[in-house]
Parts: sequence; structure tokens; C-alpha cells
Amino acid sequence: RRMEGKIKLTYFEIPGRGEPIRLALWIGKKEFKDVHVQFSEWSKLKPNAPWGTLPFLELANGKSIGQTRSCTRFACKLAGLYPEDPYQAALCDDIFDILEDLQKIVNDTGKGMEKEDKLKARKEVVTSGKAADILKKIEASISENGKDGHAVGDKVTMADIAIFCYGTMLVCGFFDGIPKDLLNSYPKLNAVRKTVGSHPQVIARYEAEKSEKPIWKVFSSVKDL
Repeated sequence: RRMEGKIKLTYFEIPGRGEPIRLALWIGKKEFKDVHVQFSEWSKLKPNAPWGTLPFLELANGKSIGQTRSCTRFACKLAGLYPEDPYQAALCDDIFDILEDLQKIVNDTGKGMEKEDKLKARKEVVTSGKAADILKKIEASISENGKDGHAVGDKVTMADIAIFCYGTMLVCGFFDGIPKDLLNSYPKLNAVRKTVGSHPQVIARYEAEKSEKPIWKVFSSVKDL
């Protein structure tokens, strides 16, 4: 309990890769300090990060965890959101890992291009390219392994949180050129997003968010899908 009460999460003032960790701790009702780093501050803080990246967690015992996926799994295990069954846990990891792949594909698409060409390339990759293929496979995976608005089994797991966070990040306007209604073509995926967005602790999390950045309103509105 002591360790849980003194967790400190350090990440930028955006949802991004830090949001699955935040939501896991909120859903699990675990006390933590949510430290928002400004982009302008990052170069000074970077040498002190465990792997030179964000997000990272600092624990009460002085230890730290410094990779996105390990931080998220740790938070989900504390919150009871990571299945004890090895196969179910692996399915959650599958979803999380492929969403990381999806985000990298989208982020890398259009690099070095003129703005108009970049926007075109981004739209193509999510509607008919590699990113679209991944979204279709996620939709199929939810159909096969999930139930009642959940991606793996019939209870909220890390997989659901990852789909909510990465899916919403994809269409919230953060990535230029991505249609905001893109995920309407994936009803199973959107149902998972709504399940997480409607969770009482997730609603409370966004009501408590002090940042005035518009992106938070997009995340808060997923409950209304």
C-alpha cells in the first residue's frame, strides 16, 4: 500500500503514451502524483529519466520503471486490470503491442513531405494502407476474443484501456490528416472505447483534469459515442 500511495508518473501534458498508465491507476483507485512536463523542459529532465524517455514511474522504494509498456503493465497489475491467465494476458499484450505499431506507422507517414502530400499520405495509410489493415485486424480480434464491449473477455483489461487511449489519440486531431470519424467504420473497436470512456473512474479522471488543452475534451467525450 505504501508503494502504491507514493507512485509518481512523469509525462507530457497530453494523453499520449502516459494516458494508459493514468487510467489504470484511476480505475484501480491507486493514489499517484501526475507530473506534467512541458516540451520545453524535457531536454533538461531527459538525463534523469531511466531510459532517456517518457513516460516513467518512480516508486516509494526509490526504484523506477522507464518503458511505456512495462509502466502500463505494472499499473494494470496493481489495478487488477491485467489477467492472471497467461493466455488472456498475452492477448492483452498483443493488442497493446499492435497499437504501438499502429501509432508508429501513422507518426512516420508523411515525414519530410510537403504539408499537402503529408495529409494525403496520412489519410491513405489509415483508410487503405498498413494502418487500415491493423485496424481491421484489431476489429476481428475483438470479435473473436472479447465480449460486451470488451477486447479480451468480458471485463475491463489493459487491452480495453490501450484501445481507448491509442484509438482516441489517433482521431483527436493530434495527427494531421486523420479523419475524425475514421473509427466509425470499426463498431467493435468503438464499443470498447465507449466502455472505457463510460467507466465512472474514467469520467471522474477527466472531470478532475486541470489542463485546458482541447485534446482532453475529446477524450472526455468518448463516453457519448
